[in-house]
Amino acid sequence: MNEPRKVGSSVEWTGGDNEGWSFVNEMNGLFVKTIRATGGNNALRHLMIPTYAASINDNATSHFKLPSNDNKLIVSLHSYNPYNFALNTGNGAVNKFSDTSEVDWIISNIKNTFINKNIPVIIGELGAINRNNEAERAKWGKYYISKAKSIGVPCILWDNGVFSGSGETFGLINRSSLQVTFPTLVNNLISAAGANSKTNSSSSKNNAVSNKKTNSNAAKTKVTTVNKTNAKANVKTTTKSNTTASTKSSTNYLSCKSNDWNCKQKMSDQCYKDASTCWTSGKSGSECNKINDQCSKIWT
Repeated sequence: MNEPRKVGSSVEWTGGDNEGWSFVNEMNGLFVKTIRATGGNNALRHLMIPTYAASINDNATSHFKLPSNDNKLIVSLHSYNPYNFALNTGNGAVNKFSDTSEVDWIISNIKNTFINKNIPVIIGELGAINRNNEAERAKWGKYYISKAKSIGVPCILWDNGVFSGSGETFGLINRSSLQVTFPTLVNNLISAAGANSKTNSSSSKNNAVSNKKTNSNAAKTKVTTVNKTNAKANVKTTTKSNTTASTKSSTNYLSCKSNDWNCKQKMSDQCYKDASTCWTSGKSGSECNKINDQCSKIWT
């Protein structure tokens, strides 16, 4: 559910009220119950569930209730903060990132409300609009991602494909030319996440890869590089497989015991990695499909 809230009400974006909190908590419970009941991998897969409006406001987070008896749930939060720097287009808006207090409070709130209670969190939307201030946004991005990484919270950047104008200009990657429009910002995000590779604005498929949502008005972009470093925290990175790598593997992907979920997760990760390598290295479709078939059977 994307930002479930009382649309048009006075509490739409201020953290909610009793009615809103109760309804979102109830919907989260029904969502989890419905997905789990379908069986197969849906009985085991991780699910992300939001606070009221996916808000990071203390009213929303303090009234969030995690469905019980399920250890594969992740709290989904959205953050466009500091508000006056990252989102506000009216009075009070600023184009310099000079005050870290709002970000510091957010990280502290997440840590105290969720992380310290062993409740995992992903900031599923994160962004700061373009005000022709890339250097300041780069500073903001590095600070925010570093702080989130310090408490083990990954962040997913919001990229709506809009690069100019007076509205929500969250564009980072031009999906038509595959250009990174703001390389300084992107490099700082990648650096803060723990990767070392740098990207530039030249048109190349190796410079920027968007996720499969290509709708320019609603695409959540994962910043990617050709580096093989796996950034385990905030800005999620993926790797372009070495096209010379061998795709042949003697790995028995179906060797895990039926209830050994950790083993299955590792085998699933390895299997899909090998399948990706197969497809990108130019191997035959039949060979790659055989690996895919094995991957699909791991959780059955």
